[in-house]
Amino acid sequence: MNAENKREWRCLECKSKKPKSDNTNTPVRPSAHYEPTAPCDETYTECCSGSNITLRKKPNYLSNSELKELFKAERAETRAIVEASSKELSEQLKGMNVQFTSFQESMTYINCQYEDLKKEITDLKKLLNSTSLELRSLKEENNMLKESLTTCSARVKELEVENRKQQQWQRLQNLELVNIPEDKDEELLNIVLKTANHVGADIQPTDIEFAHRVQPRRNASAHKARSVIVRFRQRSIKDRVIAAARKHRNMTTRDIGMGGEETRIYINEHLIKENKMLLGSCRQKARETGYKHAPDQNGIVVAWSLCG
Repeated sequence: MNAENKREWRCLECKSKKPKSDNTNTPVRPSAHYEPTAPCDETYTECCSGSNITLRKKPNYLSNSELKELFKAERAETRAIVEASSKELSEQLKGMNVQFTSFQESMTYINCQYEDLKKEITDLKKLLNSTSLELRSLKEENNMLKESLTTCSARVKELEVENRKQQQWQRLQNLELVNIPEDKDEELLNIVLKTANHVGADIQPTDIEFAHRVQPRRNASAHKARSVIVRFRQRSIKDRVIAAARKHRNMTTRDIGMGGEETRIYINEHLIKENKMLLGSCRQKARETGYKHAPDQNGIVVAWSLCG
């Protein structure tokens, strides 16, 4: 068979076609169970180009054993992939579990800290409320104490004024002799009588209750002599001596028969310390402003200005 015949050759099955009508006289009919798997040009092939023998191709499907081996290999490979992925996923899950445990511990610690802080804030609020109440109470008490202090201060001032008045009132029968030289053998009663007689105030020894020097005794080197306080039995006698002394303002120690250095003698009201300071301030102010006098009468400082 030449090459052209080979190309045009077809098997009976390929050549047979479905009849258009009943054709029972077909010389060759294929069996009813035969079904061609492929056209003859695919099923058959030449053994070699120079051979007239046509061989059938080997089937292209796998046997059961080969399929089993293939499935087994695929299953093993899949199992290995799954195990590797599972192991990797397990390691990742372990790491995530550790992180989650650490996060949970951190959250527990933060929660504890939050609860402690919340408790401290609650305690501080209670303390603040208590302190606020106490502060309010202290403010009220402070206001009451201020009012009480103001009242007490006013009362103390009133009492001080009253006390000064009482002290000065007790001295209304007294007078004070200033610059009388001191002598250890002195007789103050005789000195007082001589002074009163010199200014023209006629008094008797019985008119005097006592006469003494103020302050403790000082040494002989003391520059200024201590004043002499004289208390009369009647205030009118003291006033008479004071009125007479104002007419003899230049009386000295020689006028009453005392030796030594001549010094001027002053006869004043017996004033308390505060009134003495007030009298000194008034005299200073009187000299500055032109007032003529700033005397004291019965412990009360008075002043009047120059006429004209």
